[in-house]
Amino acid sequence: MKYECQIELGVRSSIRRFALASRLMVGASLVTLVATESVNAQIPGSDSSGATGIETVVVTGQKVSSDVQTLPLSVLTLNAAAIDESNASDLVQLDGMVPGVTINATGIGAPTINIRGVGNEGYTNNSSQPGVSINENGVYIAAPGGIGTGFLDVGQIEIFKGPQGTVLGEGSDGGALNINTVQPVLGSYSVGAEASYGSYNYARTQLTADIPIGDTMAVRVALRQESHDGWSTATQIPGDPNFGLDDENSYEARLTYLWQLTPQLSMNIWGEYYSNDSHTDGAKNIFDPNPDPRQVSEDFPGYSTINSSIVAGTIAYDFGWATLKAIASYQNVTNNQSYDDDRLDYALADQMYGGHYLVNSALSSPSAHTAEIDLASPSDQRVSWIAGAFYLHQINNVATIQYENTAPGPMPINYNPSPAQLTAMYADGLYNGFENESLLKHTANAIYAQGVYHITPALNLTGGARYTWDYSTGAVSSYYSSYTHINTSFEKLTGKVSLDYNLTDDNMVYVTASKGVKPGGTNLTYVQLVKPTYLPESVDEIEVGSKNEFFGNNLRINGDVFYNDYQNMQMDSDDLLPYDGGMTNVGLVHTYGVELDAAAILPYNFRLEGNIASMGGRVNSHTILLDPVVTTSCDQRYGPFSPQDLACRAAAEESVYGQTPGKLPPFSTTITLSRQDTLPFGGTLESSIRGIYRADYYFRVFDNPVSDKVPSMYRLDTSFKYMPDGTNFYGEFLIINLTNDADINARVAENFGLGVVSNIYVPPRQFVLRIGYSM
Repeated sequence: MKYECQIELGVRSSIRRFALASRLMVGASLVTLVATESVNAQIPGSDSSGATGIETVVVTGQKVSSDVQTLPLSVLTLNAAAIDESNASDLVQLDGMVPGVTINATGIGAPTINIRGVGNEGYTNNSSQPGVSINENGVYIAAPGGIGTGFLDVGQIEIFKGPQGTVLGEGSDGGALNINTVQPVLGSYSVGAEASYGSYNYARTQLTADIPIGDTMAVRVALRQESHDGWSTATQIPGDPNFGLDDENSYEARLTYLWQLTPQLSMNIWGEYYSNDSHTDGAKNIFDPNPDPRQVSEDFPGYSTINSSIVAGTIAYDFGWATLKAIASYQNVTNNQSYDDDRLDYALADQMYGGHYLVNSALSSPSAHTAEIDLASPSDQRVSWIAGAFYLHQINNVATIQYENTAPGPMPINYNPSPAQLTAMYADGLYNGFENESLLKHTANAIYAQGVYHITPALNLTGGARYTWDYSTGAVSSYYSSYTHINTSFEKLTGKVSLDYNLTDDNMVYVTASKGVKPGGTNLTYVQLVKPTYLPESVDEIEVGSKNEFFGNNLRINGDVFYNDYQNMQMDSDDLLPYDGGMTNVGLVHTYGVELDAAAILPYNFRLEGNIASMGGRVNSHTILLDPVVTTSCDQRYGPFSPQDLACRAAAEESVYGQTPGKLPPFSTTITLSRQDTLPFGGTLESSIRGIYRADYYFRVFDNPVSDKVPSMYRLDTSFKYMPDGTNFYGEFLIINLTNDADINARVAENFGLGVVSNIYVPPRQFVLRIGYSM
C-alpha cells in the first residue's frame, strides 16, 4: 500500500499541470489498474504511512479515471480498510458512514439506498427501480436483490451524490454507488489469507490469490465464508423461544481473468457467486409490547435463501486517438423467503389487525442482461470526450402466498392447485390472506455523450446528455385468476452542465446543473388513488461547491450546497378498498442541503477526518394519499370491506402538501481520529476510533410522529491493527458499537395490506479478532 501511495502522489503535479486532464484517462486496462490500486480514501481507513500529505483519490465511476479533487460534483469514497474496520459485510452495515446517504434494511428484501432523500420508496413493488444505481466494475447491477451480497475483495466504493443522468443514467436520479473489486496484475503472484472470530459466534474466512499465466494473462481468485448467530430472537416460536433473527450463513466466490492480447487490446472477464441461507431480519413491530429491542414477539419461524450470480466481461482497444470498450453481463438472483408479516404472535396480531398474517412463500427470480459500448478520447487535448450506448433487459418472476391463520406453522404452498386443493388452501386461511403471481419485463435503451472543454488552464466546461427509451410490461394474477396485462413506457432526455474554476493549483470552485430520471412501472392492484401504472420520476439539481487543499496538502476541505426540484416522486399509498394499495406519484417536492467533508494530517502521527450533512425539504403539490397505517386502524375497528370501514378509509384521505419528504436527516456526521505508531518492541500499530451520529428524521412523507419519526442514531467503533516487523502476518482487533446502544438503523413500512411499521436496530456490540497473512 505504501508503494501504491507513492505512485499516486508522484503523478499529482502532472495532473495539475495538464489542467486537470486526468478526467479522461484512456485504456480500459489502465483504468482498471488505477482503480484497483487507488485504495486510499477520504473516509477513514487510509494508510498514510510513508507519504507526505493526504493521498490522491482516483475514482472510475464516471467511466473514466479521475482525481476526485478535479471533479465538479460531490464524491466520497470508502476503501478496503474502512470497510474492514467497520466489519461491514453488506451495504446496510455502511449506513451512517457517509452523511447524506441512508442505507436501510427492509426486513423482506434488498436494502434501499437514498442519497439526499432520493432513492426507492416502493421497495415492496416488484416493478419499482432504485433511484441510486449500483455499479460493480463498470457493470450496472440490474437484478433486484443483487446488491445484498457481501463485500468480497473490494478495493474501493465510490459514492456519487446527485443525479447521474449522463454516463450512468438508468435509475440514477439520486446518485450512484460504484464498487471496484481488486483486479489481477500481470506478472504478479500474491496470496492472502484471513480468519476472524468474534461475538455471536461470528466467523469469517477469506482467501485471495493472484496467479500470473505467462506474460499476458493473470487470474485473481477470491473466496469468503461468513456466519454469525442472530443479533435478536423471536420469543414465541413453539418449542424454540430463542429463535435467532438477523443471523448469517453465507458463501461468496469471484474469479477474475485478465488477458492483455496486445499492447492495445485487453480483455477482462469475471464471474461472481453468492449464497446466503439464514433466518429473516429482526424487524420489530413498533407496537410490540416487549420492551427489549432485541426480542421480537413472533411465533412464525421465517427463513430466507438468496443465491446471486453475475458473469461479466469488458473488451477494450486503444486506437491511439480514442479507446473503445464493450461491456456485457448476465445477472441472476433467486430469493425465497417466508416470514411473519405482522411481526407478532397470534394473540397480539388478532387484537391489532383482526388476524394473524403469515407469508409462507415469497419467491422472486429476477434476471438481467446488460450491454454497453463506449468510445473515449485521450485526456491530453483541449476537448476530451466519451460517447456510448447502453442496453438493459430485465425479467422478474414473482410469486407470493400469504395465509391468515391461528397456527404459526407452514401452510400448503402450491402455485398450480387443483380445485380440491384450492378449496383446502382457502380453508387453511388463504382467502383472507393473499396469493399473487406476476411476470415483469423491463427494457431500456440509451445513448449518451459527455465532454470537457478546457477553456483556459484554469477554467473548464463539462457538458453531457443521455437519451433513454424505456418500456415495461406486467402480467399479474391474484387468487389464481386470469392474468391482467399492463404496459408503460417513456422517453426522456437527461444530462448535466458544469463550470469549474481553479483559483490555485489546490483550490477549485464549481457549479453544476444536472437532471436524472427513474422509470415508472405497474401496480398489482389499483382502485382510485393508485392507478394501473405510475409515472417516471425526475430530479433537477443545482449544486455549488468548492474543493480545497492547504498547508502542503495536509488539510483537505470540500463542501457543497444543493437544491433539488423533485418531480413525480414515486411513493406507496393505500387505496379506498382494503389490500389495494400500490405506487403513485407526488407531483412536486423540493429538497436542499449543505455538505462538508474534511481530512487533516495532525502532529504526533494523528489523522482527523470528518463529514457533515444537513438536509431538508418540502412537498409543494396538493397530492392526495392514504397512509396504510391509518387505513389499517379502520380495518381493525370496523372489519375489512364493511360500509363503516370504507367510509373511514375515505375520510382518511390527506393532502401531503407542506410536509417533509422522507429520509432527509436534518443533521448527520461521521468523525474519525486515527494514529499510526512504531512500537518500541517492533512493529507498527494502527488505531482508530469512529463516531457516527444521525439526528431524528421522518422516513415517509406522511410525517406521522408516532409511526414515521425515526429517533436519532449514534454508534462508536474502534479498531487496532498490529503489523510485526519482518513478517507478512498481521493481527486486528475490532469493537463495533462500543457502547452497545440499541438505536434504530431504519424504520420500514409494509404498505400492501396491513400497514405494519417495524424498527430495524443496529447490531449489538461485537468484539472481533482477525489474523491475516499477505504476500
